[in-house]
Amino acid sequence: MSIDAIRWAFQQPVKPASAKFVLVTIADRAGEDHCAYPSIRRIVFDTGLNRKTVLQAVQLLMKVGLLERTGEMRGATDSVPVYRLIGVPDRSNPEIGTGPESGTGKQYRNSPEAVSLFPSSGPNISAKQSQNRDTEPTKEPPREPTNEPKRRNGTSSVVPIDQLPEWVDKEAWQDFRTHRKEVRKPLTPLAEQKALAKLHGFVDDGFEQREVIDHVISNGWLGLFPPQPPGRPVKADSRHPSDRMIRDPLA
Repeated sequence: MSIDAIRWAFQQPVKPASAKFVLVTIADRAGEDHCAYPSIRRIVFDTGLNRKTVLQAVQLLMKVGLLERTGEMRGATDSVPVYRLIGVPDRSNPEIGTGPESGTGKQYRNSPEAVSLFPSSGPNISAKQSQNRDTEPTKEPPREPTNEPKRRNGTSSVVPIDQLPEWVDKEAWQDFRTHRKEVRKPLTPLAEQKALAKLHGFVDDGFEQREVIDHVISNGWLGLFPPQPPGRPVKADSRHPSDRMIRDPLA
């Protein structure tokens, strides 16, 4: 966490308030290089804003020149973009920060517009009031953070297939998604992220993605398991109970 980045974010004249809230949230996760890579899902969870509002805020921050993408991708599957905060001063610099409306791009510690990171006094505002104030008026109310209950209707908002990492066999992975829906266990975003990380490990071990996925589908499994080497049959009770074969009772 960079205190300089958070202090700078609080002082930017950003509107609407929801965009400033997103900027402060990203700054809270920035390192000394002023870069951070929180996922949209993480920003939604931290702010309590809805996904659409967060996406609009990120686009606005990049448009006004306070945020940019570095071109790097991080996360378990290298699918989360790395953002850089633009204008955060170094500790040795007496300037507080820059912003799109500052004229010269400078703001000094003695400026009357400087804002303390933690104000010593002010009105008491509850967390719920703060959230309502920072949320833009939309037809869809802000979604409260949840423990992500299982979705049984197959409408989980997984990443579009064409936005998956380049190393993924898109056709094979779509077959796996379809298989999970057919057994009424569609992938959630978190489950898919973990499954892709597991598949990446199998690829590193020398297995073909299509081979692994076809092996799983043909056995009716939910999780990913590599094919057994020739001459080494799978024991009927060698798997964890949660990974037992699921078959169609009408088959």
